[in-house]
Amino acid sequence: MMQDAFSRCHPILNFFYFLVVMGITMFMQHPVFLALSFVAAIFYAVWLEGWRKVLRMNLLFTLPGLLITSLLNPMFNHYGVTPLLYIESSGNWVTLEALIYGMVLGCVLFIIILWFSCYNQVMTTVEEFKKITQSMYDKGFVMVRLEDMAKKNADGVMEVQDIMLPPGKQPFVLSQDDVSYYHYMDGDGMASKLVLDENGEVKNEYIEDDGSISVGDYDMVPLIDSFVKEHPDFSYKGAKGILALTGYNGVLGYRTDMSYKTQPEDLNADKKQWLAEHPDFKLKKERAAAKKVAAAMKENGWEFASHTWGHLNVGEISMERLKTDTRKWKNNVERVVGKTDKIIFAFGADLAGVEGYGGNEKFEYLKKQGFDYYCNVDSSRYWVQITDQYLRQGRRNLDGYRMYYNPDMLADLFDASEVFDPARPTPVPEM
Repeated sequence: MMQDAFSRCHPILNFFYFLVVMGITMFMQHPVFLALSFVAAIFYAVWLEGWRKVLRMNLLFTLPGLLITSLLNPMFNHYGVTPLLYIESSGNWVTLEALIYGMVLGCVLFIIILWFSCYNQVMTTVEEFKKITQSMYDKGFVMVRLEDMAKKNADGVMEVQDIMLPPGKQPFVLSQDDVSYYHYMDGDGMASKLVLDENGEVKNEYIEDDGSISVGDYDMVPLIDSFVKEHPDFSYKGAKGILALTGYNGVLGYRTDMSYKTQPEDLNADKKQWLAEHPDFKLKKERAAAKKVAAAMKENGWEFASHTWGHLNVGEISMERLKTDTRKWKNNVERVVGKTDKIIFAFGADLAGVEGYGGNEKFEYLKKQGFDYYCNVDSSRYWVQITDQYLRQGRRNLDGYRMYYNPDMLADLFDASEVFDPARPTPVPEM
């Protein structure tokens, strides 16, 4: 998979970068700024998608769009001091300034479309997820826990376990990253938090465009819960999935991090805005609400894992930063969802290669902190490493990028051509 600088950065940093770039493009319409943004967008698009795709997009959409916008603007905008053409039917002049401004508007529109296309890579829509789940069920897949594969015995030694499934069934471990409902996701068509409905079932809260709140199946947890109700054989011994949680914006959509209460000097703008919009915020109350949801989820077969408190690449950070981050996770996340022995690495990273963790200082530290299960992302069909100290498993990303560019890598799970949501913008930018 092609990697770029954005793939190594925190998602909030990436979001802020694109927000600034698009803001400058839209509101600072000086020719120099537009030219810089246009050139940068073109070069990045070529790097991501290749010059053939970008050239085709320009010839099919950009040039016609620029031409149409340039011609339409003078029909409605008659400002300017350099007349080009007099239209007798309307009694107005077509001016050079209006024509040029139309070209500027066309450039702004095209540049924004280019930058927005980079946001369409690593999400799966609700309809896609429903089709994926149904396909995997039809193919005989069954959710299991990591503990069903291996668990520690009375002496603390990891031992392989037997998974007893009927013929034709295949076990798999389901997981989801970043179930914290970050501030930067607000207004992007995603659920805002997990809640308990009037029946005590875990559902999603979704804020509609008009500000009203809907409660229903809008993300993986309630979608899987509802599916298992209809197909109980999709779950082995009540297993559901593992939710990997960071902590800096809280968990499960609740603002449970201590920073919301202490408000340190380096508190970021998103948190400040949220606190301003919620003057009645109480950390104790927020944590209590999150605990109720987490307890209901665990009772229903869900498990939690660390995703590091700050969404950090464990393979690159220093030992000291890993220790600081782990303390933050335990103080802010573990206190809400309970202890866990699982860590799902952010960015799909890992502590070592296939040779294993033997002699790895970071592993030794994490092991002492109670972690026995370690998961990266390698996108192969299956990869598991079990020693007497740990279980290590690779994960597969089922998202827009994979379905669009590597459908063959998912063929054992589902037919990407049947799953891919027609509402998803294409082409999906490459990584």
